[in-house]
Amino acid sequence: MASPAFQARVLHGMGQPDDSRTALTKWRLIMANEKKRANAVVTMEQQDKRLVFNVLGAGKVELDLTKVHSDILERAAIHGLKQRISDAAALPCDTETGLPATALEKYENLSKLVEHYNSGTGEWNRTRVAGEGKGPNAAKTLTAIANVYKLADTDAAKVYVEKTAVKRGIEYSEALALWRSSDKIKEELARMAAATPSKVNADELLGELG
Repeated sequence: MASPAFQARVLHGMGQPDDSRTALTKWRLIMANEKKRANAVVTMEQQDKRLVFNVLGAGKVELDLTKVHSDILERAAIHGLKQRISDAAALPCDTETGLPATALEKYENLSKLVEHYNSGTGEWNRTRVAGEGKGPNAAKTLTAIANVYKLADTDAAKVYVEKTAVKRGIEYSEALALWRSSDKIKEELARMAAATPSKVNADELLGELG
């Protein structure tokens, strides 16, 4: 890595202050952006039965799927489905407790996707019902959205989430996770949790130990 002094001279030549600490910070930002650009050197797009790989500054390579051996296509399909179904069990932590998803929650989410594909459907994504998400407390998240934005009910909140999914080209569960991670929704979830009385009686638990 270049020395701070060298970095400062480079940035000074770009019209930036030559303070070494400021220069180092700006240099790191530049290098981070360069890394992002490097990751975009190779891009891929699908054109009918062809996969076109574009290599920036070099050219493109086309894979004709009609020429690929059936054994290879079958192996690719199995590999893709293994990854797809395994991803269904990668649930986020509970935003209220910080605890990871339980084995049962992972099992249920994975099972629903397997059931979807076992139905023989041609749809890649499974249609989710109201209040359903990739992680726990999906219904609470919809309630929080409805509370914050003064919506009629959770069905109206679900429409917000669905529009986000369509707008960003992501799944419903991913859109729900985005909403859940926003400051306003996290604050409302915390308020809701604080306002919910505990169903556990500590004195009864102590009595059981006696």
